[in-house]
Amino acid sequence: MPLFDSLCHAFGTAGTGGFGIKAASIGAYDSYYLQLVIAVFMVLFGVNFNVYFLLLRRQFKAAAMMEELRWYFMIYFGISALIVANLMFTRGGSLLD
Repeated sequence: MPLFDSLCHAFGTAGTGGFGIKAASIGAYDSYYLQLVIAVFMVLFGVNFNVYFLLLRRQFKAAAMMEELRWYFMIYFGISALIVANLMFTRGGSLLD
């Protein structure tokens, strides 16, 4: 990925949740590593910044007890599990085809 494209994707991931500069977005680059890195940062930027403030102040228990954070990850992992199940069902048990 060229430097300009990587900077645009970095800022797009942070500010907009992953919009790309090409019609195929990140799919234009044939790299699972890039997709994984962008997906991780999209999830991290979806977390309320109060959680990061509490983590910086070393208040780990208060950060873990935030109801918004727990719901965010429950919804995220629940929907992810449904998508994986749908892909496995429609593709005959293989996700990599």
